[in-house]
Amino acid sequence: TLTVGGRYTKEDKDFVGGNGGVFYKPSEGDPIPAMFEPRAYSAEWTEFTPSASLRWNLNDNMMVWASYAEGFKSGGFFGRQADFDSGIDPSFDPEYVKNYELGLKSTLMNGKLTFNPTIFFSDYEDKQESILIPINLGNVATAVRNASTQEIFGVELEMSYQVTEAWFLRANYGYIDAEYDNYSADLTGDGIITDNSDLTPRNTPKNTFGVSTTYNASLGAGVLQAAL
Repeated sequence: TLTVGGRYTKEDKDFVGGNGGVFYKPSEGDPIPAMFEPRAYSAEWTEFTPSASLRWNLNDNMMVWASYAEGFKSGGFFGRQADFDSGIDPSFDPEYVKNYELGLKSTLMNGKLTFNPTIFFSDYEDKQESILIPINLGNVATAVRNASTQEIFGVELEMSYQVTEAWFLRANYGYIDAEYDNYSADLTGDGIITDNSDLTPRNTPKNTFGVSTTYNASLGAGVLQAAL
């Protein structure tokens, strides 16, 4: 079974930012401080992202599948920085990803056991990364930059097993190898762009593992369930 699709995205964003660190009382006639004058930003992005998947039933209990998809994460304006008069541009462009997956779905032991392994590879371009930029000795600004490309290879294993009529067990394991490629950015605010490809991507643990189980016991006219 072959399935193909596509999505067209058009986004318009408008943003107004100003320095909120100056105290004044407009109700008492105080003029708006020059540092508080709001600045307007706007941008528009359009993108077409295709996808395709292929599924093949080997038999009644096994199915292999493969998929390809492109992704688009919107650009925008980082509004959490406190100072819009420091010369730091709050805008950033979209990031893009090409994702490849290959997997197997299986039901074994007369339906008691399911085992679903998957491998995937993701190739990011213009990856959005937040960085800290020193303004002066007492102030640091956060900005989002399209700083790098990134490659992610991963494996996911899922298993569920009906041990007995009352006892059910589920387990999963994940492995991720994520690396920056071409992470060029000014991370210190000194105006010098450096290669930071040796840094470890955040929120990407190499190994994850989980186990859960439930047990149902008859209790009078009802059922008592224990879960872990």
